[in-house]
Amino acid sequence: MLAKYFFKKIFKEHYSTVNKEKCINYRSQKSPCSRCADHCPQGAIAISGKGVVIEESSCRGCGICGVQCPTDGIDTMEFSEEKNIKAIQKKSRVLIGCMEEKSEGNISYPCLNGLSPEYLSLVLLLAPDKSLEFNRAPCSKCEIPKEHQIFYESLKIAEDLLCSLNLEPNTKVINAAEELPEEPEERMSRRALFEEMKNGSLNLGMDMARDTLSHGDEVFPLRELLIKNLCLLEKKSPEIMDVEITTPLFTAWQVGDTCDGCGICTSVCPSQALELTRDRKEVRLLYRSSLCTNCKLCSQVCPKVAMKWAPIKLNHLKEEILLKKMDLIPCPGCRQAKVVQRDSIKKPPLCKSCEKRENMKKSLRRVKNQ
Repeated sequence: MLAKYFFKKIFKEHYSTVNKEKCINYRSQKSPCSRCADHCPQGAIAISGKGVVIEESSCRGCGICGVQCPTDGIDTMEFSEEKNIKAIQKKSRVLIGCMEEKSEGNISYPCLNGLSPEYLSLVLLLAPDKSLEFNRAPCSKCEIPKEHQIFYESLKIAEDLLCSLNLEPNTKVINAAEELPEEPEERMSRRALFEEMKNGSLNLGMDMARDTLSHGDEVFPLRELLIKNLCLLEKKSPEIMDVEITTPLFTAWQVGDTCDGCGICTSVCPSQALELTRDRKEVRLLYRSSLCTNCKLCSQVCPKVAMKWAPIKLNHLKEEILLKKMDLIPCPGCRQAKVVQRDSIKKPPLCKSCEKRENMKKSLRRVKNQ
């Protein structure tokens, strides 16, 4: 299993890192998040007032933290995602396993628990006519405790997404070694492997390093590819684009009348899925569901509790959605500043300056009456 040896040697030097631009703990102190630390099987992640710290000496690169992060705020080591998708499409039979030497499979990842629901959804979409088998047989070398093994949850989310679109995923999870099939495809012998490396047509070490490290600032466009392939379903079945689906992968927010256009939701959104535009007459709240990771931070920090989750249609993924349009009227106090006219409130609201002034007057009156 020389190929697995090279993979392990390369992956051992690279660990998960935190993207501060996306991590909730750096975006908002009002709604701290600890999902990565709570689910790390090695206890390698610590969260404090200074932020999120990943201890490299303890990290095993399983990728669970990246799957659990609601904002895609953790960059995990390269899982050969793109390369394996291409390999899956070429194979007649697919058995997916982990990188351990004794884990059978003709497609391998460092850890199956590090495969996100988005990635599994994409794999199922791109291999509709294949039977995908996942090797989950017990392994004595596995360092992931059962309570941290989230592969089944991720696979169910992916299967549920396809089923909601009237697609039937053909998957099988193998939980016992005796249920494993014979080797799906002949592996390359050690001699043939070295011959390929000698001829320069494979150069295994360089290929693996390139796949793992060469992206630089480029990230495997997983979400973009998933959405693109979901939208391609329209060619086969146009009506599928109007099917309402409920999935944690995508959402369509609804904004209530209590919204005053304060813009807090847009300022904390890690994926920049929300945008607030303003002119002399109106305020518009725009939303791109293709960017939203459903972290729910916008609804958690909204002071007016105006953001509510809603199911989505595939058509929403193709376009920018107008969530709310609010007319601007002069402030009844100063008649200068513009405030949002809300239908649910008969009396027009005051601007921030006038509201602050009125609150100070009320406080002084209370003190005077004591």
